[in-house]
Formats: sequence, C-alpha cells, structure tokens
Amino acid sequence: MEDVRTIRASVFRGTAARCATLFSYNPPRAPDNWVNQEALAPREGRIVHHSDYTRMPAEWLGASFLEEAERLRQTNDRAWRHMYMGEAVGSGGQVFDNLELRRIDDGELDGLGAFYVGLDFGFAADPDAIVRAAYDPRKRRLWLAGEYCRVRTPLDALAERAKALAGDETVRCDSADPRMIQELRQRGVRAVGAKKGPGSVAHGMRWLQELSGIIIDPARCPDAAREFSAYSYRPDGRGGFCAEYPDRDNHLIDALRYAMEPVIGRREARSVDRRALGL
Repeated sequence: MEDVRTIRASVFRGTAARCATLFSYNPPRAPDNWVNQEALAPREGRIVHHSDYTRMPAEWLGASFLEEAERLRQTNDRAWRHMYMGEAVGSGGQVFDNLELRRIDDGELDGLGAFYVGLDFGFAADPDAIVRAAYDPRKRRLWLAGEYCRVRTPLDALAERAKALAGDETVRCDSADPRMIQELRQRGVRAVGAKKGPGSVAHGMRWLQELSGIIIDPARCPDAAREFSAYSYRPDGRGGFCAEYPDRDNHLIDALRYAMEPVIGRREARSVDRRALGL
C-alpha cells in the first residue's frame, strides 16, 4: 500500500480538481493480504462494490465459461468461491469461519437487550483494546457495536474511552493487572477483573467459533474487522495447521472473550424439535 500511496501522491500533485482512484481486482485468497485489509479500512467517500459472474447475462459469458465454473463448484467449493465469487477464502486455517462483515444500522442493535464490554490491557507495542458487543441468545449471534484500539494510551484517556463505550455498563478487564483495574475504578469506570482459569482461553475461543454468526461492521469496528478476519492457525510445516490458538494479533479477540465471560460460563437452553426426534 505504501507504493500505491506514493503513486497517488505523484499523480495528484499540482491539480485543484477532485480526483478519484479506481481499484479493480479479484480479492487475494488470504484475508490478511494487504489488499483485503485495505478494503476494510473506512475512508470518507470510499465506495466498495463487489460483483461476480452470477450477475452477468449468460450470453456475455458463454456456455464454456459457465460449464467450467459449475464443474469447479461441484469439485472444489473453496476454489470456486475464490476464483469465481471473489471471496477471500484463505488457506483453510482461519479460526473464525462464522464472520459476517457488513454494515450494521442502529436499528439492528435496538432491542437486542444487554450489551457487554471487555478491555485487554496493552503493553509496550501491544495496544489497549476495548470492545462493546450485543448478543442474541436465541439465535446465538453476536454483534460488535463499538471498539477502541490504540498503543500507549494514557490512563486518563483510556478511562474516558472506556466510559464513552460502556456508559454505566460493567467493563470486564484482563485480571493480570489488578492495579490498572483499580485505577480505572477510581476514574469512574465500572471495571472488574475477568475470571481466568485453566482452559478458559480454549473454552472461550470455542464458544466464539460455535456461534451462528459474529457480525462486524468495518465502518464501526475497522480494527476488529481486520483482526478477526486475519486471525489464523499457524501452519505446521506439513501442509496442515497447529491446533493451538496463536497468541498474537488478538487483542480485540481477547477483549471480546472477557466481555462475554458471563454468557460463556452460562448453560444456555436449546430448543428441540420433538417431531425430529420422533416424540
């Protein structure tokens, strides 16, 4: 992207006219590729349009093209989704296959009930990360409604950001730093420490993976959209992937785990179709 910015600066220099840049491409396979990440970055005046061959008149494409596309769809769905549908399908190592990156209107969040707020403290080059989410237990769907993610935020500014996102709601924080939690409480944040324990990371991650949907608006939560879409298992060097969840580039993911701790630890009632069971 640095090269693209350099070219744009050179081309647009010295003109008073309003200029536009058109990018036309098939999204690369990897969600963390710079092209895909740049498309998620909010920018005033930017329009992102996605189209695929199913929107084109069949006579434009021809029978051979359509037959080849259908053959690939039947034999290799992932390759078809990338080549013909323009999806960043990745290499199969994505941790979250239940992401929905799309616009979220305010009306969609109304009536969802309780919101949950989590905070992961940064250190050195790692950012402080705050996320606010809404959850529908009947549909097992999660909406990310707001975020904050910055490096080396002064404590007073962090407290103000937390209050702006959470209001009177409880903020569940990384309990590894109780001093920071106490400092936030003194500044008016309803901060509490998350209850960590053996296996809590794996349990929380599995809970997130098993949701029917994690909905993120790239305009509302650009950092979360990039982090969740790029979060992948490490290759094992033998064509597969390591089973462990990588402990890197996961600050908002950790904040979301802390936020949802009251729900993750709760037994949820599931509806059962008695007719399907023959009852």
